[in-house]
Amino acid sequence: MSTAMPVRRQRTADWLGFDGVIDNTFDAIAATDDLTEAPAIVAGVAVELSRLVSDLNYWARDDVGLIVPGDEYIHHVRIQPQRRDPLVLEHLRVSFATQAAMPQLLTSQLLGRQMLGTMTSRLAATTTVVDLLRDAATTYRLLARVLSTLAIHRAMVAHRSHRGFSTSSELADLLAIDFRFPANQARSLAERVVLEWTESGGEASTLTSEFIDEVALREVGREVGIEPEMLAKCLSPKRFIERRDAPGGPAPAAVTAQLDRATFSVNHDRGWWRERVEMLAAARGRLDARCRDLVADPAGALSREVRE
Repeated sequence: MSTAMPVRRQRTADWLGFDGVIDNTFDAIAATDDLTEAPAIVAGVAVELSRLVSDLNYWARDDVGLIVPGDEYIHHVRIQPQRRDPLVLEHLRVSFATQAAMPQLLTSQLLGRQMLGTMTSRLAATTTVVDLLRDAATTYRLLARVLSTLAIHRAMVAHRSHRGFSTSSELADLLAIDFRFPANQARSLAERVVLEWTESGGEASTLTSEFIDEVALREVGREVGIEPEMLAKCLSPKRFIERRDAPGGPAPAAVTAQLDRATFSVNHDRGWWRERVEMLAAARGRLDARCRDLVADPAGALSREVRE
């Protein structure tokens, strides 16, 4: 598919703000990868953000109470005034679920369409993509506003982390590394200690070396002999975080490095985006100027185009 008319494709591409032209004109007309790739990217982002929102929704529940969104995002129920439901998070979850399903909708619209079919299906698919991108941008902005208002109950988080056995894997590492238990045996012993201590009503902050020795003697035939100070340090949530300072870990220095890299990447992308916007604006200016020339002096504008 092409034309016998002397169309200057590169000049047209310049006026419309494209970097270049697609070599095969049939491919340029018939391809639909532009309509399927963008929704696939949006869907991938939606899947990850929906999981984040699901966690936030759980943490914001009244019975959990680790985080609280701003009052403007809290739903009050008249018949149950004690409830403070962050329904905005459920709204976001539904929005992301809809976006995640969009690639399948686009596939259904385009599947079986003839390569040079009518414009009806093409326009329907294009409209779907445009609406999806607009809705996704709106959802991202809403999520950003919600996150900016979150209040974290730091004292409650710290209290629960000290009470629970969130650092029990550190106990297994201590048994394996410092006391030379086989890895599988160390994990099994740590699991047994945590299970029995929890069932007896104990908390991580009150676990004793004597209890560990009692379980170890019964399970593996020998005591461990962990010093109380070493045990307290082992189960300390703060130390647990600080020790994990490898790239990608949760230690403050590692997280700071991650944020620095992410910030650099975002700034780079923003710079690229600004360049593209400026390039498109310049192309629009050239196209508008060309249109004005044609309206003002059609014959002269065309003759100048031929000479150029």
